Amino acid sequence: MPLDIDMQQNEYNLSVRFSKVAELLAAVHMLSDKNHHSFDADWTKHVFDNISADSKSFLDELSSLNFPGLELFDFITREGIYDNIPLFIKKLESYNSLDFVHIILDEKLSKDQLKAAQKDARTFNSVYQEVPWVLKGSESFLRYMLTDAENYKQSTIKLLNDIYSTGFEEKLSEQKQKYEDSMDALKLRLSGRNPIEVGEEIKGSKFNSKVNFNEYIFSPSYFFHHHNIISYNKNTYLMIYNINIDNSFDDGEAERLSELLKVLSDKSRLEILRQLKRRPTYGKILSTRLNLTTATISRHLDQLKAINLIKEDKNNNVKYYYVNSDELEKLFDEIRRFLNKR
Repeated sequence: MPLDIDMQQNEYNLSVRFSKVAELLAAVHMLSDKNHHSFDADWTKHVFDNISADSKSFLDELSSLNFPGLELFDFITREGIYDNIPLFIKKLESYNSLDFVHIILDEKLSKDQLKAAQKDARTFNSVYQEVPWVLKGSESFLRYMLTDAENYKQSTIKLLNDIYSTGFEEKLSEQKQKYEDSMDALKLRLSGRNPIEVGEEIKGSKFNSKVNFNEYIFSPSYFFHHHNIISYNKNTYLMIYNINIDNSFDDGEAERLSELLKVLSDKSRLEILRQLKRRPTYGKILSTRLNLTTATISRHLDQLKAINLIKEDKNNNVKYYYVNSDELEKLFDEIRRFLNKR
């Protein structure tokens, strides 16, 4: 398949290109979320039958993150490695564990802060409030990432190697025509237009950054089957767009969305979501804030859990609840696409 379609502009370089590395990271996201396994159940089973027990366990741990796999995308644009998966993995191995975590946290925290957070619980608590949204929601996982950074890095590398060794490139070849057709269509859509505007149309939301990038890259994805993802640094804007997104709604979509919105139509459940979006907490605090009994709060939480908009995490036998930002964003995207569908 063609690796890229370059469209040189006066101020920046624009390309539509396929990326094997991006698809490997997208596959991590799909495999770590059981709700997505049915999208390609046969391939999912094949992978789980052929990867190590350690990698299966690590995928289960990653499922506590808001968007597992996305935390690694900065390494793609940083290294400029899009298609050579073994080289990309080798490059990850060359990072020391502190630098590895530093980049995953978008370099928002200094290395001195990270070192302090590894040793001091009070510092960790302050650091936790500053981590990217991708990593929010699982305090226990972030604590593991910091305090056992080398093991986290090695588990990540092993997982990528394991998935790649299951015949990953053959799976990509099966989708060759879909990738090529989507790139041809997007090239036409981008012709003579501002790439940020096209990206906003695809994503269904405004892009808040005011940065003028030197490079814009659009890359098709089979594995991000419900999402369009943006990753960027000071020089490069990378959009991973879903090749199946135009076909994501079936005849029963209106009814399904209606049922989801019925759950959200209760003002108490909306307030619970708002509270949990600010920070994870537990039932008793919600009961006090909303002036409702713990039994009523529990029923509301169960209904929100049933549609996968919140998750729970145990910490010293206390259940902490937090918003499943991945699913919430997916719901917003689906509503936008449904309303805009022609």
